[in-house]
Amino acid sequence: MLTNNGAITSHCSSVKSVSYFCLIIHLLYHFFALNTRSYSYIFEAGKVGGKRKVVEKVGFPTKLAAYKAGVEAYTDWLHDNIEITSESITLADFMTQWFDNVLAGNIKASTMQTYKSLFGKQIVPYMGEIKLQELTPAKLDDWLRKLQRKGLAKGTLADIHGLTHNALNYAVYPAQLIQANPIAAVKIPKGAPRRSCCCIIRACG
Repeated sequence: MLTNNGAITSHCSSVKSVSYFCLIIHLLYHFFALNTRSYSYIFEAGKVGGKRKVVEKVGFPTKLAAYKAGVEAYTDWLHDNIEITSESITLADFMTQWFDNVLAGNIKASTMQTYKSLFGKQIVPYMGEIKLQELTPAKLDDWLRKLQRKGLAKGTLADIHGLTHNALNYAVYPAQLIQANPIAAVKIPKGAPRRSCCCIIRACG
């Protein structure tokens, strides 16, 4: 759309139908000693105090330069949001930062305590040192079967599966550290003993 003040181009894409990223490129006209024009990018970066926060930068000579810088800035913001600066990170380190920077303040303290107990006892000793990019459905299936042979009940296995599923969903998006969730196709092993339990974790998506 062209106006007297400039043009706005919007680049939007849906991600797994639950997350949305819209990068808007502005064409700005600056009237100084010389009549010049430049492009800028702007994107939404969550909310602070209930108010929408945006990130914007001006001064790019072309629309393409603004778009590339905007995509890079958006990716950097996603990684900084969970304080991850390297794509080579172990499952234990990733989930620790996921707990502290994503879940903290959004779930009850008692729920967080349950999550961290499962994490510390059933995830870290078996899978904690494996890098996210090296996780495979086969490795995760073998791990759950080991926990089954250890005697864990079906409800507990479902909780562990759900917790890991949700963390790895975040690693896919918005963290963009892996391309797909490796535990999504892994089922709870059959034959695990049933017991009455309060299952507080369910995989999302």
